[in-house]
Amino acid sequence: MSKKQTAVDVYHRHIRHLIAMGLKLSEPDRTFLNSAYRDSKAMEREQIKESYKAGFNLRDTFNWECDAPWDTEADLKHNEQEFDKYYIETYNGGKHE
Repeated sequence: MSKKQTAVDVYHRHIRHLIAMGLKLSEPDRTFLNSAYRDSKAMEREQIKESYKAGFNLRDTFNWECDAPWDTEADLKHNEQEFDKYYIETYNGGKHE
């Protein structure tokens, strides 16, 4: 199964393509772009996590089976681990290829 790419991954891939095609960047520019990419990936991961949590919360409002509350510390730890597993399986853990 291929991993999904996020919008940040696609943008990063386009920047790398431009560099491969001859776009010249100074070392400070490369450092800045790499830092911006890491910051963007971290922000994007948090947004995906919030959506993941919202999905469980919405599901809980319908009293569906397998509720996954985010209320207690134990729930939070378990669901964080489940999210990490989901994120790694779906998005290659945020690593670009």
